[in-house]
Amino acid sequence: MNESAHAEFPRVEQRLPDAALEAIGVLRTRSSEEIESSRFNIGYECLDRKMWFPEKALPHLVTLGAKRARVQTGWSRCETENGQYDFAWLDEIVDTLLSHGIQPWFNVSYGNMLYTDAPAADAVGWAPIYSQTARDGWTSFLQALVRHFRDRVRHYEIWNEPDLAVFWKPHPPSPAGYTDLVKLSVAAIRAEQPEAFLIAGALACGSRQPGLAYLETCLRNGMGELIDAVSYHYYARIPEMNDCREMDAFRALLKRHGLDLELWQSESGCPSQCSQTEAMAGLPWNEEKQAKWLLRRNLTDLGHEVDMVTWFHLADFWNYYKDGPVGEPVFFGLLRNESYTPKPSYCAFQTLCSLFDCGTRRSLQWTLTINVTRKEMADMPVRCGKEELF
Repeated sequence: MNESAHAEFPRVEQRLPDAALEAIGVLRTRSSEEIESSRFNIGYECLDRKMWFPEKALPHLVTLGAKRARVQTGWSRCETENGQYDFAWLDEIVDTLLSHGIQPWFNVSYGNMLYTDAPAADAVGWAPIYSQTARDGWTSFLQALVRHFRDRVRHYEIWNEPDLAVFWKPHPPSPAGYTDLVKLSVAAIRAEQPEAFLIAGALACGSRQPGLAYLETCLRNGMGELIDAVSYHYYARIPEMNDCREMDAFRALLKRHGLDLELWQSESGCPSQCSQTEAMAGLPWNEEKQAKWLLRRNLTDLGHEVDMVTWFHLADFWNYYKDGPVGEPVFFGLLRNESYTPKPSYCAFQTLCSLFDCGTRRSLQWTLTINVTRKEMADMPVRCGKEELF
């Protein structure tokens, strides 16, 4: 790694000398079954594309302490023949999570080459709204999915990062188009499960200005009245960049539209080593930095009183998949690629889950101000920064 790459991270000018402290004990962590309720979610996505091995992760999942898991449903994997649905692989995931005290919730996203012009079987990003055939296929899939799982799953998040071109095809990202998809999906889900808790957004640009502008248009088109929560994602080199002003702007936007919706952070994370694939690529990450970023980001979200906080991801991806396998691993996991041994970030997240359950409340007597220099802001890589959103 060259010196210029290392300069991407702010340097600590001085380190305090090691304090001569004597350890008085070790925190006893709690499993998910031992924790009554919590705002902590773990990412359990991408099994629709078989990008990791959940059976290898299971021993560490049961001791992690997360109370919910975000699962992608994978239309393409469920329906490989027109009108024939195979939910066996999803049944195994859902039943495994429930058996260990973890409530799964579904992210329903991505297309199907049977109904769209997607060139690859995964059909990532191919929105099923641009033909009546695709709309009918998506509606039938959702109704079958909800009918099958309605006794086990109640929460559904509609699509993933529709404000990025890579996840919205074949046309450019469109708030109006996404709102159309939400309306179509809400009708299909509520037809089978009227009491379902529905989440929309999953915005890559999160609470930053492009994300709020995109959301504003969605709300003007009537999305807010159909859902129970808005979700956003967060990927940036400086984990506190989503500061109080941005969250205040997020909540003020909802208030202007007369909406009282929950705020879910449904994806946030950073890698444990440098890679050239996906968010925050090309930076000199290591396992220690990942653990520190995790602690800072998750505590920032808790401090903002976000209703749900999700870490992406439980395990590294052995082979990232986007329009087919790309031949590269991705290192966002708490568990290491191939060996599935815990990283320091696993222990960090496990500790947070044990300490900060829903019985813990933030003291309003304490406030935190975060100062970031203009240079740090300019250097910060933001996933949506150069995307053409509208």
